[in-house]
Amino acid sequence: VLFSNADGSHSAAVEPLEDYYSGNAHIVNQNQTAGYVIFTQDLVSSIERNFEYPEDANGNVLSLVTDGSFGDACSEDLSLSSYFGKYTVNCYIQSTTPFGPFGSCRKVTGCEFFFSNDDGEGMHIYGVYDWARDGYELIIFPSGTVQELNSLFPDGSRINVDYYDAGKSVEDNLAMAHTFGKDGDHQTQVCHSTTI
Repeated sequence: VLFSNADGSHSAAVEPLEDYYSGNAHIVNQNQTAGYVIFTQDLVSSIERNFEYPEDANGNVLSLVTDGSFGDACSEDLSLSSYFGKYTVNCYIQSTTPFGPFGSCRKVTGCEFFFSNDDGEGMHIYGVYDWARDGYELIIFPSGTVQELNSLFPDGSRINVDYYDAGKSVEDNLAMAHTFGKDGDHQTQVCHSTTI
């Protein structure tokens, strides 16, 4: 979100936006600004983020190694695909002890990942429904097919995880934007435009 100040001073981009449930999130009163812009496509983030593998309550760090003992490690989860209305895949991972749970990452922002093998080949993941359900099921929303996942991560493959930045640079970003502001009579105005 890009806010412009009511006194005419330079605009400031707010990044990252506070999570709604953080207790710190708030919506700036429009009367305190000269307007604001919400972009429908992200810019490249200015914040460097390093992925840390989830830990359970006892401090055990999750290790993601595929387990194809009974065939392909990954398969489509038809019931969750139907429930969420988007392609959902279940991948079996090796688990030696039943520790957990490790949680999920399904928020609208901050939960896109790049899963790669040790050769650096990988896939964009839109979110994680469960990092290790029952200690051995990784449930994800992938950008590719289950066949591609099984090709990238055959039995015994380590899954390396990094955050994925889907944003585009200012030069390449042609997203639609919704601009909210006020006219001279302080009436709310909405302008639909593209960035240039």
